[in-house]
Amino acid sequence: MRMKTLAAALLLVALPAAARAQQRRPPPPAPGGAGAQAVVRSFTEALQRGDSVRVLRLLHPELVVYESGVAEDLAHYRSHHLAADIAFLKEVSSTTLREQLTMSGGMALYTREYRSRGTWRGRAIDSTGTETLVLVRIREGWRIRHIHWSSRD
Repeated sequence: MRMKTLAAALLLVALPAAARAQQRRPPPPAPGGAGAQAVVRSFTEALQRGDSVRVLRLLHPELVVYESGVAEDLAHYRSHHLAADIAFLKEVSSTTLREQLTMSGGMALYTREYRSRGTWRGRAIDSTGTETLVLVRIREGWRIRHIHWSSRD
């Protein structure tokens, strides 16, 4: 009887601790997320390499970009913003602090926190920021439908 009581007490103590440990583990890779993750990586690498053709191939025709309180469509991003993003990334390096990909049917949500360091237009940069990409699966594969960048100095 004493052993059963001891076993029950240990179980009552161990179960909540095991549940908390499960909650702290990072989530497993999103099922079916390999294609969306590949587009995210390709987009980031293309921006860093200055490959605007590749960047544009990964964007959805109805893209919306939010940055600095302004919303841009694909045409505006292509003609005004893309070249500046490429130039910035040639001078300023970015390190990912945290990232996550969440899947939901034909949509994927990618979130990232990062730190940027370097010099841009004579100004030292050392800031943290966030990036959100919403991807949708279309006939041609995964495309980035929405981008939101936000940073603080």
